[in-house]
Amino acid sequence: MPGVPQVPSQALQQFLANLHMRLGAVERQQSQTIVNASGRPVLNIGLIPGSDPAQFGLECVDPSTGLTVGYIGIDSSDTMAIHIYNPSGVEEVRLGDQGSGIWGLSVLGPGGTLQQQAGVVADTVESLLTVTTSASAFINLGGPSVTCTIGPSGQALVTINSYAALGTASALTASVGVDGSLTPPTGAPYLINTSPNSGALTLSAQTVVSGLSAGSHTFQEIFYQYDTTSFSQNTIVVQPL
Repeated sequence: MPGVPQVPSQALQQFLANLHMRLGAVERQQSQTIVNASGRPVLNIGLIPGSDPAQFGLECVDPSTGLTVGYIGIDSSDTMAIHIYNPSGVEEVRLGDQGSGIWGLSVLGPGGTLQQQAGVVADTVESLLTVTTSASAFINLGGPSVTCTIGPSGQALVTINSYAALGTASALTASVGVDGSLTPPTGAPYLINTSPNSGALTLSAQTVVSGLSAGSHTFQEIFYQYDTTSFSQNTIVVQPL
């Protein structure tokens, strides 16, 4: 005699009971492996078997090769990200924490070399910066700086902001320097008040910086002003392109 099909509520109760059992196993064992009909692992949950340093997350496995094809969780670098691998088990895409304070998307090439990266890095300084010198060139007043990885395009979208309280007959210019240079690179954004005056100004500028070499670079907000100018609420945002 054929079996009597379960009603939806009974099927749901059975599903929840099975899920509760599996979660209990994860709590006790710190890991759970799900296999296919042939008994080959397809999914690891919790502590990933054989990982050193320990990795915690969800690992999708190709049952025919045993290689990882996808991973979500804390990786060996203690960063949280989604990793996608090719059939050979080589990582090609990483979404999430890229390290060095960058959150975004990385596309990797052979050997794990970075091909392209998209992400936003921001640093904000709220302290008041005051100078009294009449500078004739850009100077570093301790404004915000960020370090990020530039891809093969050699470009980054850079935004700078500043709140400036000008003294009598003051003028100011602010821009960005790269890797300690006080000379703004090609395409650097400028905050400019061309007409000397007094009072408070909130300035913002954004543009694409180009001509950078691929790799890690530090972007620093730099200033150029006459008379006494107080800078505060300075912000720099760098997005590799």
